[in-house]
Amino acid sequence: MACNRLGQFIVPFEVDSPTFGVRVAFTSEVSALNSLAYEDTVYLYAGSHQTIEQYYFTADNLLVSIRNITTKTNEQVNKIKFSPDGEYLYALSPTHVVKVKASLDCSTATSCSECVVSFLCGWCQLDFTCTGQNSSCTNGQWLNVQNQGTDTTNTCPYLQPNSDTSDGKYTQPANVTKNLTISTINTVVSYNYILMIIIIILPILL
Repeated sequence: MACNRLGQFIVPFEVDSPTFGVRVAFTSEVSALNSLAYEDTVYLYAGSHQTIEQYYFTADNLLVSIRNITTKTNEQVNKIKFSPDGEYLYALSPTHVVKVKASLDCSTATSCSECVVSFLCGWCQLDFTCTGQNSSCTNGQWLNVQNQGTDTTNTCPYLQPNSDTSDGKYTQPANVTKNLTISTINTVVSYNYILMIIIIILPILL
């Protein structure tokens, strides 16, 4: 996919009736576009006033926003360039050139879903940390959109919803014993936990 020239997305034409289409993903005026391919994933960078929005394409060709990069200048981004190794991007405005990392800084990610969409980062499955090298994981797998697929729901570990906890909450009456089954997804193996919940309200002694 080539997105190096903004002009290639603008095709002049004359019609006698309005033309309708699908609403674009960007809510602000886009002044610069560029893309970066890493293995099987394409990342799109859209520049506007003072910011660059980073997206990636899922396996279903959906455009998902990853992060917003602030250029710290009060100018419009006119062009986006990448370093030869793809590690950095350069945001060009009328009077400034700003150099920033093209990918998320792994150490700043606090969740699996935030971590794995970065092409240089991966989530240590059982260490609960984001790192740039799979050798850093002491337990479990190193999860990344490249080695697990481009959908974070098929990559990150999570608790499988069930009839008791479909909304993430569970209400337990007092003085009642109940077995609650909790299932995990995207762990080394799928686990089923059976918890015995006993809530007892003790009288307050005055």
